[in-house]
Amino acid sequence: MSRTTRALTTAVAAALALSAGVVPAAQAADESLTAQLFFRDGTVVDVFRPYERLFMADTGQGEELLTFYRGRWTAAGGAWERSFSFGRPGDVAVVGDWDGDGVDEPGVVRGNRYHLASEAVDGGGGVRSFTFGSPSMYHGAVGDWDGDGVDEPMAVTGAGRSIRFWFATEQADGGGTPYARDWGRNLGDGFAVGDVDGDGTDSITLQRPNLSGGAPTFYISTTSPRDGLRADVILSYGRNIDAPVLADVSGDERDEVGVLREYLW
Repeated sequence: MSRTTRALTTAVAAALALSAGVVPAAQAADESLTAQLFFRDGTVVDVFRPYERLFMADTGQGEELLTFYRGRWTAAGGAWERSFSFGRPGDVAVVGDWDGDGVDEPGVVRGNRYHLASEAVDGGGGVRSFTFGSPSMYHGAVGDWDGDGVDEPMAVTGAGRSIRFWFATEQADGGGTPYARDWGRNLGDGFAVGDVDGDGTDSITLQRPNLSGGAPTFYISTTSPRDGLRADVILSYGRNIDAPVLADVSGDERDEVGVLREYLW
């Protein structure tokens, strides 16, 4: 994905299979504060609308906050706020740079079928559709796994006590031969996708709750998933109720660790 796009979501393991990804929709239908994003550099982003998923993206209008709610998208933070429809209620939203032009486009996942728009933000133009993985896997995370500037899908499932991440190897069509990496704990760990060291390749960051009640621990892999997933950086931040977030909020092409804190009304 472009260097500023990051899905603000989490993945939480269930007993039989990993289920996760979609942040529950906020219940407020007015201008009440529904959530806040807190980053380690001190940045705070307030959210004042219902949502199912949040993204920070470079849409061609500058870096914007995108929300997806029941098939409708809202973009704010650029020259003007605007809304458009792309997808259906029940779809899982994704955002990424599908063609390597440096601009992010919307997409939705229905089961294991991806529908990716060819135009930024408004979902116009043509739509590319393909399947990746199986419907029983979690779909809703994408990243630039090989540093070519184009985002590829990722599917997630449980693997015994670990989480299994399946990575596509062909641009944004889900083709090629996928490969898998096992990492983390398939009970309680959340994850986020991002480029923490600014090398142009996305990887995985795990968030593990602190059972003693302190701040959860982040295990950050800075290497390409093809080279394996490991904890290159370890730090603590946020609260156990928070969802992990990675986003380039400072514009230095490095994703900052943050958390999403919801206020359900």
